[in-house]
This record gives sequence, C-alpha cells and structure tokens, in this order.
Amino acid sequence: MIVVRLCGGLGNQLFQYAAARSLSERLQTAVKLDTTWFHLQQDRNFMIDVFHIKADMASEQEISTFHTSGRTGFWPKLHGMLTNKKRTDQTYFQEEHFHVNPDFFHLNNSVYLDGYWQSEKYFENIKEQLRNELTYKKPSTDENKDMLAEISSTKNPTVSLHIRRGDYVKDPRITRVLYSCQLDYYHKAVETIAQKVSNPFFYVFSDDVPWCHKHLRLHHAYKVISHNPPGQEWEDFRLMTACQHHITANSSFSWWGAWLDHTPQKIIISPLKWFKNKNYNDKDLIPSGWIRI
Repeated sequence: MIVVRLCGGLGNQLFQYAAARSLSERLQTAVKLDTTWFHLQQDRNFMIDVFHIKADMASEQEISTFHTSGRTGFWPKLHGMLTNKKRTDQTYFQEEHFHVNPDFFHLNNSVYLDGYWQSEKYFENIKEQLRNELTYKKPSTDENKDMLAEISSTKNPTVSLHIRRGDYVKDPRITRVLYSCQLDYYHKAVETIAQKVSNPFFYVFSDDVPWCHKHLRLHHAYKVISHNPPGQEWEDFRLMTACQHHITANSSFSWWGAWLDHTPQKIIISPLKWFKNKNYNDKDLIPSGWIRI
C-alpha cells in the first residue's frame, strides 16, 4: 500500500498523486490518499477527485501507523511501545530536497510519501498512462462548454498563457521563495511562440484577472478568461489543457495544464528562474523539450 500526503493546490496534488501512482504500478499495490492537510486550511481544497484517479482515501489508522513507524522522537516511540507495534515492512519517505531523490526508485514495501515530488522523472514510467487516466468525471457546462468548443474549433494555433500572482505577490512566506513572472518574460515567450507558429491566438488564465486587463498588452490576438470563480480552478485547467501550445508561469498549475495536453509537437515555454531561493535545485523540474527563457 502507498499512502501519499496531499497538500497545496491542484498542480501540487497532481504531482503527489502521480508519484504515488507510479510507485504503486511498480509495486503492484493500492494508492491511498491522506487529505488531512485540507482540514486545517481555508484557502485550499482537495481537488483531484474531479479526475478519474485510481486511489481511495486513507483511514486514520493507516495514516497513524505510518507516522508512528516513520518518525523519530519520544512520542512516536512511546506510542509504538504502548501499542506493541513494530513494523519492519513500512517506510515513511519524506522529500529532503527539491531535485529528484534516487532512493525513491528503490522503495520496495508499504510507503508513506510526504513531499511535493515535482518532477516528471518520478512518474516517467507511466506518463502516457497518466495522461489517459487523468480525464474529467463530468463534462463542461455553460460558459466552459462554449469556451472549450471555441478553443477546439479555432483555425488559429491556440496558446494558453498563465499568469500567477495571488499569494506570489501577497504572502510574505511565498514571496521569499518564488518569483512572480514579470511582463518581459511573457512578451519574450509570446514572441518566441509567434516565431514558430503562424497567427497564434492566446488564451490568458490568471488568479488576478483585473491585473491582466490593466497591464497585459499583446501584439497578437488574445482573450482573458475571467468567468470561472475561485474554487473552480479545474475549469480553467481544462480549458488550458485544450490549447495546442503553452506559456507557463513558475507554477505547478500551468505545468500540469501544459503536460496533460495531448497535442503532438506542442511548444511549451517556462521561466528560466523558478525560485528566488538558491537552495532549491530545479534541474529536474522542467521536462526535456520545453523551452526555458
């Protein structure tokens, strides 16, 4: 059994699930989801159940057993003595750094995964399987249905462009670690796309739509998507994935919006700088073939 701790937004949850799903395929065992983090949060929700995921919810007993067997210190040891549990067949595996940990690929028993696992390398063995599995349980409705039809039927090459602001500019804990991509990045990315495809049409997705209307000026046809309210991020995500090419922010949300797109020969542009903090090594974050500028 693989138990994975889920936290963060939709993109982070997908990374965590994908790593667990990959490991479960190799070990031929079930995936269980630990969603307790969301019980303590007011601004984040468990979201990946909108997809056809192959996982069940972990019970409190399953979670506590792993936590006890994996963590050191007085209270975990005391709990183990009182319950007379000595589990030698379980591993609590915590992410220690941002780049890929090769020990992940040698796990061979029941595992609790605690981390972000933000690299395609963790699930490269099932990447096409994941693209086929991560489909929506329900079809689009109303404006999203119409917009999806528009994106799918346009004769111009379609490009998703994601602008992440929100906590990247408002939360000091985040701003110390992550950049908010500036307009010069987007202008360079747009012109790079325009040099490679004829008459591209850009669909802009953002958590700060008023800022986009005020500041974003492209010399190409574009539309800012603004009808989906907070809490329905997956609807923007579905529209984003329907585009043929992609300009991502330094965000796991648009990383997955680009990655899940099935378009052959798609062009994906991502920021060269992902973190302010030089202690984070992002060498494994961006798949080969993506363009970093």
